[in-house]
Amino acid sequence: MRLTTDPTLWTSLVAAREKKDPASVVPVLLILIDGDLTVSNQRNYKVAVKRLKQLKKALVATGHGEDFAGIVADLREANRRRPRFLDELDRVGF
Repeated sequence: MRLTTDPTLWTSLVAAREKKDPASVVPVLLILIDGDLTVSNQRNYKVAVKRLKQLKKALVATGHGEDFAGIVADLREANRRRPRFLDELDRVGF
């Protein structure tokens, strides 16, 4: 069996699993968000924020919603020199 790193496939799998087993999508979403932020551009930032919304929902569903603020704080610190990404986070209230 061959493993793939295709983000489109993983995005589809997250969509299929997020309601039935939210805990299983949390690590995948974290990896996808990290991948989105490897290349600096506005489109990637929007995708990362969309995935962060999914992540927040999954964390709340698993009873770990309080972890979300720390994740966002870490992302803000790691990407402090990307004002457009920070603007995207601010736009949605993260």
